[in-house]
Amino acid sequence: MSREEIVNVLEAFGLTGSLRGTGELAGVSHHIVAGCVAERDEGRLGGVGPVGRERIIDPLLAKIG
Repeated sequence: MSREEIVNVLEAFGLTGSLRGTGELAGVSHHIVAGCVAERDEGRLGGVGPVGRERIIDPLLAKIG
């Protein structure tokens, strides 16, 4: 699922408070809704995390170490 889809599912869950109701509203299975809610509660959103970026020092690390 994309970030946008996950956000839509979680917003719908906030409105309905029901896994099955959210599934019907968002057009996904209630099992998917349960997974999204569980991952949100654990602090991780379906593999969505910070994106790694190259640091300015990265090309020089080989010379330093």
